[in-house]
Amino acid sequence: MSQPRVSICLVTYNHEKWIGEALESVLTQDFEDFEVVVGEDASTDNTRSIVEDHARRDARIRLLPKGPNLGGRENLARTHAACKGEFINVLDGDDYFCSTRKLSLQVALLDDDQTLSACFAASNEVDLNGAPLRDPKHPYPLKDRYDLKDFARYCLSDSAAMMRRRSVLQKMPTLYYVAPQGDWPMHILTAIEGDIGYLPEPLTAYRIHPGGVWNRKTENEKFLSNLRCQELFLEHLPEAAVREIHPVIAKRAHQYSAEARRNDDLDTALVLQQWLDDHCKGVLPWKKRFKERWRLRAALRKSRKTTSSLA
Repeated sequence: MSQPRVSICLVTYNHEKWIGEALESVLTQDFEDFEVVVGEDASTDNTRSIVEDHARRDARIRLLPKGPNLGGRENLARTHAACKGEFINVLDGDDYFCSTRKLSLQVALLDDDQTLSACFAASNEVDLNGAPLRDPKHPYPLKDRYDLKDFARYCLSDSAAMMRRRSVLQKMPTLYYVAPQGDWPMHILTAIEGDIGYLPEPLTAYRIHPGGVWNRKTENEKFLSNLRCQELFLEHLPEAAVREIHPVIAKRAHQYSAEARRNDDLDTALVLQQWLDDHCKGVLPWKKRFKERWRLRAALRKSRKTTSSLA
């Protein structure tokens, strides 16, 4: 096969319930110049046999050799490295494309604007059976392109919704392996190379189920995971990128701390204030920091008095 325009980097483990739907959502696209590179990570169910059956019927599916279980991060890196397309789109085996125009729309946008390093789209969050759980997921604020500072604030995109130029991320650096999340560092590293375009039409479906790695986390674990990612961005990104995102990250943490205080979640507010002390000294105006710390101390004193009176 000559070099395809798009590589679908499909990673899967124990997805026998959904892998067929994921594959069919790619094979039925109205854009046909693609390959599907499947990294099947030694599943203990029938996932591999389902992929093999599809591969016998469509030569665009390339199933990587069977091997030991690598774990999600290593499996994605292996599969990503095997992709040959001009553009790469990661797809987990339990997610799927919910529009047959997914590839054509994103390729057209990237062809039209060579300054974009990637583009992403709105997505639907669905349940085990594919029923929508809520309104389509859009980034905030809504724009037609996002830069590095936008992606440093929070993870704007699901993996499946993002199509990037292969040239901007050919090898996974240390940040990808040490961060508690895999997709956010990939998006950040992509955004360093150029702005990322956005399409507001929902093109992908992200499945919410108990087996999902992110879905198993508590809200507190998700919060700490996001904070750790931002900490690692400051440690591992090039100096110029850190200078650009440091004020944005500090402002975001400060806003979260104030919001937590107003909601009487004083433990979270304290964690954020300590984090700002450890990682963002001198980044925010001192008056702003002083006022919030004073308000938090007042809230803590009030909370102690209330607890004492209740006792």
